[in-house]
Amino acid sequence: MTIEISPEDAQLIEALVASGEFDSVASCVHVALLGLVGEFDEAAAAHIDESMAQIERGETLTMDEVRASLEVHKAAWRRAHPSR
Repeated sequence: MTIEISPEDAQLIEALVASGEFDSVASCVHVALLGLVGEFDEAAAAHIDESMAQIERGETLTMDEVRASLEVHKAAWRRAHPSR
């Protein structure tokens, strides 16, 4: 399937993928579609469950790593929303 999206939407999706928020364009679009059909809460719950399992396995980040990750996300958001 091929779809056409606006340059602004493409920029937002690319920024989300580049920030690490999503693994791929397909996963970003998939989560967006889940939100449209009301299944986002289930997807969010699955992410929370996986996060809890990572914590139990000791796969956590230091505060410096969290801060660095947040800076990356903030920079990606600002690139996607240059007028703000």
